[in-house]
Amino acid sequence: MRLFGRNRPPRSSGERPPLDSRYQEAGVHFKDLMLLQQLVDAGADLSLPRHVVYFVYFDDPSRAEQAVGRADAAGYRARSTALPGAYAGTWSLNADIITVLDPAAVVAADELFTSVAGELGGEYDGWEASVYSMNTLPVD
Repeated sequence: MRLFGRNRPPRSSGERPPLDSRYQEAGVHFKDLMLLQQLVDAGADLSLPRHVVYFVYFDDPSRAEQAVGRADAAGYRARSTALPGAYAGTWSLNADIITVLDPAAVVAADELFTSVAGELGGEYDGWEASVYSMNTLPVD
């Protein structure tokens, strides 16, 4: 399945789907498709594994630690950190993994972290990924 191709139908001017809606063919949120497109535009080969980090925020440190356990059990390397300054009283779950960002992986991670946030009273804030794959890191 091609998500990013030259053969996609043109959209009407001004027509933009809600970012939380899903692209029907792949089940991926439009906001995730936009991020994947930014990676491709920056030169990423999405068929190669890369470092990806997911972010969930909590108002309670024990819930953040529960989220760490859930992410670890799902194969992510996770940690909870108390945020400083203006964000004091908030704990960040950062969960990272080396993976190929295919539609199935993007949907599975989205479902995991949305579920963890919903069940533990957190806020899933999305993800970021390295443009470079683990196989194509630039050399100075």
